[in-house]
Amino acid sequence: MNPWIWYRDNFIAFEGRLARRAFVVRSLMLLGISVGFAAAGYAMFELAPPMVGVMFFFSGAALILASSLSLLVRRFHDLGRSGYTVITYYSASAAVIGAEALLEEMVGMLAATLLGLLVGALSLVILLWPGRQAPNAYGPPQI
Repeated sequence: MNPWIWYRDNFIAFEGRLARRAFVVRSLMLLGISVGFAAAGYAMFELAPPMVGVMFFFSGAALILASSLSLLVRRFHDLGRSGYTVITYYSASAAVIGAEALLEEMVGMLAATLLGLLVGALSLVILLWPGRQAPNAYGPPQI
């Protein structure tokens, strides 16, 4: 099978559902791909003209972002939720990143830590919550 078609079907498709085990396995594979892109990008900055390294970095970042978004959307589909729920998840994560420094200055380290734990707990819920066993609006359960 063509590796680009395999990657598209497993990492870029936004239709269907993704069970917990497949989500974890593909997320770990995506982490490995990210490390590979980072290492190759570093080598590109050292060996090629800077613009080639910049283009490689941004194309790799776009590919990783689209892949992680796809995995998360299909995981939410497995939970019976719309893919648009991902916006809430990313908004909460961005709020933590943006607000931690502000909260640390205003309220203290405890509030920033609690906000970070809240987003971490949301991530664990997405990871550990079992998908629906029956078919839903997004398709049959993944075996």
